[in-house]
Amino acid sequence: PAATCRDTPDSYECECPIGSRDISKDPSKPGRNCFGLVNECLMPHLNNCSRFADCTDKEEGYECKCKPDYHDQNPSDPGTNCKFIINECSAENLNDCDKKAECIDTIDGYECKCIAPYVDQMPQNPGRVCRIQILSQTGVTGLGPLKRGRIAPR
Repeated sequence: PAATCRDTPDSYECECPIGSRDISKDPSKPGRNCFGLVNECLMPHLNNCSRFADCTDKEEGYECKCKPDYHDQNPSDPGTNCKFIINECSAENLNDCDKKAECIDTIDGYECKCIAPYVDQMPQNPGRVCRIQILSQTGVTGLGPLKRGRIAPR
């Protein structure tokens, strides 16, 4: 962009227009080289922000930041990969934890953990099948669901 110049008694002075930056080599002679600033945030093809991120224009470049309720999946390149955070533990239909397991919400999903005295029957997929241990005088005799009732005397 062209600078605005005005005469002075000895010479002239120039000033870069609004929306540009003065990159003149000699600071005592401003307005000799003006660089037009670009708002990359106004043109999606000029930035790589996720559609779930806020784009902030800077004098040089721009900055992306995931919106609230979104997790940044790539902190080394902020705001480029934003994933909605959902609490799968907030409703039974959002997870497959056993009713006798605790649901633990994580950034990437959820985990299930059997609640004592229940024991995990599927270690490869924890907390999906929880059964109580039935103990006898010789040790564990089996696993089964917890049943309420009286124990008959022998």
